[in-house]
Amino acid sequence: MTTVPSNPISPLAIIIPGYTEIVFGNGYFEMTRALTHAGWRVLPIFIDWQSGLFPEWRQQLLAQVRGFGNVDLCIGFSYGAILALEISKSQSVHTVFAASTSPVFCEQHALRTEEYRMANKEELASLSGVTLASLKDSRAVHVRFFMGTDDFPLCMTEIPNVQRAIGEHRSSLTWIPEATHSISHPAYVDAMCRAIMQEAERL
Repeated sequence: MTTVPSNPISPLAIIIPGYTEIVFGNGYFEMTRALTHAGWRVLPIFIDWQSGLFPEWRQQLLAQVRGFGNVDLCIGFSYGAILALEISKSQSVHTVFAASTSPVFCEQHALRTEEYRMANKEELASLSGVTLASLKDSRAVHVRFFMGTDDFPLCMTEIPNVQRAIGEHRSSLTWIPEATHSISHPAYVDAMCRAIMQEAERL
């Protein structure tokens, strides 16, 4: 897999995996291939999910993007989507693809349910310190949200609130039929790769 080609004038894309995932798994591989074939530089982000919690993960991300300047596209899945939105507050990012955004914002903490206690997200929510209100500080020109129609019910219920927090004038929401909370789902892979090609055509 080719990442970060030497041509510094090529558009730059960052890919942030979901909680406990790595960027070389299924779904991420296909997105990276689509980007590199379109001539983009790709910076895969590695997060040591066992090292601390959200503040530490954010610092790991910042350390990896520091020095790259403007980011044309930042792609994040699930908890990685939260990190993508966070990095757009301090980094110059044109477009964010936030896929299956995990509803771990402090305002949504009271909505936790037993059926959504996967990967200790209840604990992560209480410790993240991320608020919906803070999304207005994102410097991204456009945020494109993606959500599968068979995703976790709480994710689907809360994504309109997340979109409103970012600002509907600079965001959009794409529903992916039959896709689950998995970036490797075939429908998700297809939708994300098509969106990448649309973004490449914009540039």
